[in-house]
Amino acid sequence: MTDGPLQMVVFHDRAQEACDVACGMDWSMAENRRLAAERLRERFGSTVEINYVELSDPKASMEHREILNKVRREKLSTPLLVVNGKVRISGYFDIRMMVDMAEAGMEMGD
Repeated sequence: MTDGPLQMVVFHDRAQEACDVACGMDWSMAENRRLAAERLRERFGSTVEINYVELSDPKASMEHREILNKVRREKLSTPLLVVNGKVRISGYFDIRMMVDMAEAGMEMGD
């Protein structure tokens, strides 16, 4: 079991090709991120933390070079859901899927 809260990060890259139909939750919208954080807080209290990183931001891409390189090398789709440093979902996902990944992470002691 890890010390501290489960760390969840949504990595998004608005520069990646967007789909032309409804593709799921738009994580670049602050309201969607607020709703996700609220749902996680309701379900897990302070045992889960969520952050958002926009990889098209030059500063963020420098700070998260390892993730950006992984996206490019493995041709991963964004958004990515990373739980305690491990990519758990590549491509579109919603809040329910995020809660499921948090639950699994808590159970596995990620």
